[in-house]
Amino acid sequence: SRAIAREGGRLVALLPPPADPALLLEAARTAIRASAGIAEPDLVWAWRPAGELVAAWLRDTPVRRVTDRIVVAPPGAAVDAGSAVVVRPQPSAMPVTRDAGLLRLLERWLRPGDDVFDVGTGSGILAIEAALLGAGRVTACDADPLACATARLSIAASGVADRVSVIERTVRADDRVADGPFDGI
Repeated sequence: SRAIAREGGRLVALLPPPADPALLLEAARTAIRASAGIAEPDLVWAWRPAGELVAAWLRDTPVRRVTDRIVVAPPGAAVDAGSAVVVRPQPSAMPVTRDAGLLRLLERWLRPGDDVFDVGTGSGILAIEAALLGAGRVTACDADPLACATARLSIAASGVADRVSVIERTVRADDRVADGPFDGI
């Protein structure tokens, strides 16, 4: 899934168009039965134009003050942030709510000048916040090329492209990353 959003009382997974929607739904049902114990999960597949998804995301995503120092807002949204840093993830970069706890932890533990490696960056929201809160250098990494593209857009929109680089690759526990060492991962 590229992202998961809430629509009314349903969770909606945003996926690339499947070759066989019926096969995708059956595989998802099997996985949900096995992992969640739901006997007959109610799943539906429907195609939506990307522009419609982006418009809905921009319309329905609120400005969120995560902490006194961090505000998350969609691009173009008016923000009265005061002295807070404003992170502006791009459409498809959600869900930001999942990252709220991580944003709070990063705010608490990051020291100015730290070099940070963001594994599985997704939207880039944690990498952006690290840069806005004073990290010296941030390397954001994801195996998904669409996530990397979204992260680059979010990073540019947040004005931190000079301090955050994005690399596309899979990282395993025993990998050595050429840009290391890092103060935090």
